[in-house]
Amino acid sequence: FGYGVRRVARGVPDGDVQLGRGVEVDVVHARGGYADQAQPGECGERLAAHHDFVGDDDFGIQLDTNHLIDQHIDPEWTIYVLGGKRIFNVHCKDNDSISRGNIPAGCGICDYTAVIQALKNVGYQGNLAVELEFTDNPRRYNKQALEHLKLCVAGEY
Repeated sequence: FGYGVRRVARGVPDGDVQLGRGVEVDVVHARGGYADQAQPGECGERLAAHHDFVGDDDFGIQLDTNHLIDQHIDPEWTIYVLGGKRIFNVHCKDNDSISRGNIPAGCGICDYTAVIQALKNVGYQGNLAVELEFTDNPRRYNKQALEHLKLCVAGEY
């Protein structure tokens, strides 16, 4: 895995995308990937090791709360393991840990107040992205998720 990531991060073979030239590359942890072989709580360590193997400040992790919960991995613990500099982006979509993933933030078991506090504690300076997939009413559910996250950021939830 590390060699393949290093090749992508360095823009090999095409050379079209090179880090350090205004391009950042992030890697997503997803079910079916290398994180599936990790034990609960181990995903953060593996992601950190892969990040450090690449060894480039323009390479980071795209943290997805739904993917972590789907793999029975604690999002807050993963944030503390990774630290703020390794995380480039955070996708906020929820999961009920039983049958439904990809649901609006605040509709599942993810404690976004704790996630946001953990991100603040590790010095994360990036974005929180509302992400929903496979919904029949994206405008409604995106608005619902955004409103929930705003309350969490403000410490009102």
